[in-house]
This record gives sequence, structure tokens and C-alpha cells, in this order.
Amino acid sequence: MFTDAPPLSGTVRCIIANHEAFFHGQRYRATDLNRIWNQEYPKNPPIPHEFEVRERIRPWLEDVDVCIDIHSTTLPSASMVIPASSSTGNRHLCEALSCEYVVHNIVNYLQGSPIIAYHANLPGERISITIEG
Repeated sequence: MFTDAPPLSGTVRCIIANHEAFFHGQRYRATDLNRIWNQEYPKNPPIPHEFEVRERIRPWLEDVDVCIDIHSTTLPSASMVIPASSSTGNRHLCEALSCEYVVHNIVNYLQGSPIIAYHANLPGERISITIEG
């Protein structure tokens, strides 16, 4: 742990991003919300529910310095942390979490763009990780 790290202060916001899918016990309804952050908003109806959710979440993300995206896994697996990049802030948070597995660079191989990649690319110093487990 970081004994010399200054205490943190600020606002914590917790959201269940995709209520409709969550309450149906599904990862998504029409399209994977965590793969559409680099896609244009569809021009023609029907607009997938997840695009509307993304647009509601976007202002919240732009207002926070730290994004921790928490997922459960579909199949049993070990807990892991996935940083959006190898930034100093991401490295420090991964170390502080003491997770057994840290998976680097996976966002570069995903089909689509996850929320942490979008957040990490906003202006300013951003800490963006996913916790799976």
C-alpha cells in the first residue's frame, strides 16, 4: 500500500449503467454498451437502447477524474484489473488494489471501444480501470 500517498477527497458516483439489461440478468439488450464508446450515434431508428444510455452517461464521465468500471464475469474466473493505459495513476491504483491479475493492453484488442478507453482519452489526467471478477 501507499503509506506516503496523500489522502483522497472528492465525490464518488456509482451508477448501474444499463438498468434494463441488469434487471434482466443480461450483459446487454441490443448491443454491448461497453463496446460502443467510439461509434457514431445511429442515424436511423430503431436506436439501440444502449446508445441512449451512453449519451446519458457521457456527461458524468467527462466530469470525473477516476473511472472504475466494475463487471461480473459470465463464467467463473479469477478477479482481474484492466487499466485503460499504463499511466502513472492507473499503475498506482492497480498496485493499491492488490489484485492477483492485472491485464495490460487488452483494450487495444477488443472489438469496439470500452468506457475506460473513452474516459482515458478525455482531456486532463484520468485514471480509468475495469475490475472483473
